[in-house]
Amino acid sequence: MKASDVEGDVLTRVTGMREADLNGEDKLVLVTEEGDIVMNKTNLTSLADAFGPESDNWVGQAIFIRSEKTNFSGKRVDCLRVYPAPEEERPKPVAKFEKRPAIKVFVPKSKPRDIDENIPF
Repeated sequence: MKASDVEGDVLTRVTGMREADLNGEDKLVLVTEEGDIVMNKTNLTSLADAFGPESDNWVGQAIFIRSEKTNFSGKRVDCLRVYPAPEEERPKPVAKFEKRPAIKVFVPKSKPRDIDENIPF
C-alpha cells in the first residue's frame, strides 16, 4: 500500500506481520484487511505503545491508516502513518478463564510394600 492509495482515515484491522526483502534489506510488513504496509520506526513505535511490543498481540486490533507528509532526504514526501483506533473501535477483550480449584491428590498413609517381597526365589 502506498500513501497515494489512502484518502482520509482508513479504519482497518491488523491480520498479521511478515518479513520482506526490499532492495536487499529485511523489512517488517504490517498485513491489514486493506493491504500491506512496510513498517518504519515511527509506525512500529505507535503500535507497540498502544498494543505492546509483541506484534502477535496486534492481530485483530483496529487501526487507522492515514496519508501524511514527512521529511525524507531533505524533501517533503508523502508517507503512511498508522494509529491505534479509539477504544470504542477496538475489539472487546475475550473473557478470561476462571482459575480452577486445585486437584486433590490421594496420598496413602501407609508405607508401600516392597514389590520384591512376594517373589518366590
